[in-house]
Amino acid sequence: LSCDRLDSVLESIFDRIPQQQLTLNIIVSELITLANKMCMEFSLDIRSLSDTLTKLNLAVNSNCSKADILVWNKTLFHSIISSINSNLSHKQKYSSMIKDYIHNHYSEDIGLKQIADSIGITETYLSTVFKEETGSTVSNYLSNFRIEKAKELLQNVDIKFLYSAVGFKSYNYFFSTFKKVVGCTPRQYKNIAARNSK
Repeated sequence: LSCDRLDSVLESIFDRIPQQQLTLNIIVSELITLANKMCMEFSLDIRSLSDTLTKLNLAVNSNCSKADILVWNKTLFHSIISSINSNLSHKQKYSSMIKDYIHNHYSEDIGLKQIADSIGITETYLSTVFKEETGSTVSNYLSNFRIEKAKELLQNVDIKFLYSAVGFKSYNYFFSTFKKVVGCTPRQYKNIAARNSK
């Protein structure tokens, strides 16, 4: 999200507003409503903006100039954008850490608790962040990653032992997951890959 783009939009809005106080009050009220909605949408604490909101309300109620009110609106929305960007970068960082953990530990018996503990966040937050960032659940991502690793190892490892090498607890679960993800059984995939490599 860009503060420069936001400044252009706010300046455009304020350029069209007459200096009439009633009109200014209505526009500022709508902008404050928008700010509240943005905070709710991005799970931001509106209380962190209370000082800016108070000053903005004082500016409007004390008949400050349109230019002064524009400055306070910019300050308000810059704070919101900064918080959103910070929140998004944290989510991206956690999502990357989750993937790294899976990539390094996929062959082990891991689940949400182990991943969350290693990163230092709750299981619920881990699940939420990962789903928002990737569109996938952690367990689906882990299963799909394990299947990709199984496909890589299939030519060199006996199918009967492959499931444990990629972190599945049972052959039956591995078999059904492989078939669901790949569209064929491990043996069929191995045969197709062998034919294609000739």
